[in-house]
Amino acid sequence: MTPMDFAPRSGGGLPDVIPAPNIRAEFAPAVWRSAQALARAFVASVMEPPGFSERFAPCKLALVQHLEDAGGQLARLA
Repeated sequence: MTPMDFAPRSGGGLPDVIPAPNIRAEFAPAVWRSAQALARAFVASVMEPPGFSERFAPCKLALVQHLEDAGGQLARLA
């Protein structure tokens, strides 16, 4: 299942951006690192299978960028 941020719009188009990550200090860095590992596994699983159409390629790239942005925020949190 992909994030609902990529749900088709009412006109049928797929969004190719997702909101910026929100890494908050109220959760321990260890919790965020655990979530980051799960997110990396999810993104890797989305990148490999051939079941997505070419129209989903920008969405895949947005997931990768989102994970990188979250990683940068997490590095500053610790």
